[in-house]
Amino acid sequence: IHNIDSFVFLTEHMVNKINVSKPYTVVEGIAPILKELAFKKTEIYDGDFDNTILYTGGINENYGVIKLILEFMKIKDQKLRLFICGAGPDEDKVKKLSKLDARIFYFGLLSREEVLYFQSKCTLLINPRSSNEEYTKYSFPSKLLEYMSSGRPVAAYMLDGIPKEYRNHILELNSELDLNVQIREIMKMDITKLNEIGNLAKEFVENNKNKNIQSLRILKLIRENNGENFNG
Repeated sequence: IHNIDSFVFLTEHMVNKINVSKPYTVVEGIAPILKELAFKKTEIYDGDFDNTILYTGGINENYGVIKLILEFMKIKDQKLRLFICGAGPDEDKVKKLSKLDARIFYFGLLSREEVLYFQSKCTLLINPRSSNEEYTKYSFPSKLLEYMSSGRPVAAYMLDGIPKEYRNHILELNSELDLNVQIREIMKMDITKLNEIGNLAKEFVENNKNKNIQSLRILKLIRENNGENFNG
């Protein structure tokens, strides 16, 4: 570490943890650009996507997916549906719970193209992971960038490793309130408003978190600390 000239950190909290005084920048991730991605209409679901809530990612209780399902089951609105896509150590728990509620659909591990299709169609995308572990200070959920790139509204807890600027572009979940209550309130919002939130989030990541912008931040750091010795 002492031989390094400058650092690129994933989160601001890493600066104090590693205890360095060298120049640094924070690059939490790179947003995929929707128009550059391929979509594939999945053959395992041919219904509509009205009133749907989607989780895609690891099926791990530590990620909040089991809590999400249990909280969803407390909601009485029969129009709502919860879609779960992904694989992981707690798949059996998800399968058992989905059999108890016909509104819950577990699709298992899908191709990236199919996942992108689901993300572009569902009413709300949700990341139920909360800041109850120390490691969230030193990690950024790449799922958030992928969700926001879809143009659909995103509900998530503001984990410690997420820069504050994201707060203006997601539907922030409050860990002090019941998740099922918050989901109900979001799903009651006017669809026009939800679409607006999703489109603004997409615009934010496409303009500020794309591969060119994020790479330039790193190049600027290198140039400022190497001057004429850097020819990049």
